[in-house]
Amino acid sequence: MVPSHRPDKPVFETDPAPPIPSEEVFRQLVSHIESCAIFFLDASGDIAMWNAGASRIFGYEAEEVSGQPFSLCFPGPADDDGEGAHFLQSVREEGPRTLITRMRKKHGATFWAESELFCLRDDLGHPEGYGVVLRDVTHEKAQNEERCQSQARLRSLLNTIADYILILKPDGTITFMNRTYQGRSSEEYLGQNVLWWVNEDDRQRFGKLWNWRPVVPARTEAPPSFSRASALSCKTTR
Repeated sequence: MVPSHRPDKPVFETDPAPPIPSEEVFRQLVSHIESCAIFFLDASGDIAMWNAGASRIFGYEAEEVSGQPFSLCFPGPADDDGEGAHFLQSVREEGPRTLITRMRKKHGATFWAESELFCLRDDLGHPEGYGVVLRDVTHEKAQNEERCQSQARLRSLLNTIADYILILKPDGTITFMNRTYQGRSSEEYLGQNVLWWVNEDDRQRFGKLWNWRPVVPARTEAPPSFSRASALSCKTTR
């Protein structure tokens, strides 16, 4: 017997899918983002939409740049489409790109920008425009350059020291060596394990000194001859 339906039992229905935001809602959402510049270009490469982040970074209000060419954002004459047109062509032919390049603010000051560019296409794959997401990385780039310069100065200083100085990974792999040894440049030793330099009898004890469990490749040539005292006085940076 098939049980009859119980009218007092609630019938649960699946919740309807949430509505997809309209294009206008999406436009308003993007326009209020201030942490990064987001703007859209039409198929000709002219600015069609400009958000609050772009106004903050570049100094132009949306009304000032509407219909202006992408070249407005680059150093050089505003009517020179060279750099901007090259990037758009690359995105159109090769796909999305991320690049770091100089950009120009409203009053002429330049800054370093990291930009993500992508091509917008219709259902048939024809280009309809371009999207640009950009942020100012001038401060980060300056910090990175200073860090590289500091590392170069440190390496230059270490190269003047008569003793051998090695920088190792936790497993004993050499990542830096300050001097040429036995006619071979220091770069030739990079990637080798420092335990390769130690006599077989001392290798296990040397590894335990730093609490290592390295896998040392077989020797293909005679290792450099370091004394036990000098080898055991080495220290790692972890």
